[in-house]
Amino acid sequence: MAEKKTKETKQKSSIELQFHGKNVSYEELVEKANRVWANVRPDAGPIEQLDLYVKPEEERVYFVVNGTETGSFGL
Repeated sequence: MAEKKTKETKQKSSIELQFHGKNVSYEELVEKANRVWANVRPDAGPIEQLDLYVKPEEERVYFVVNGTETGSFGL
């Protein structure tokens, strides 16, 4: 008996942060974190993991690179 193969589809999702009349997308946050990190640590290797912590009440984004290095930037 032949197995029926099904095409697996990947779900697409997005995040849009809206606060105080501003709109910031997930992609924008990731790009900015990468730019900030490259300016702060130009000698650092590639980012394997990036964790973002958004605090709209402080208008800041805190990030952790590769589980150990930290930084932040304004929204």
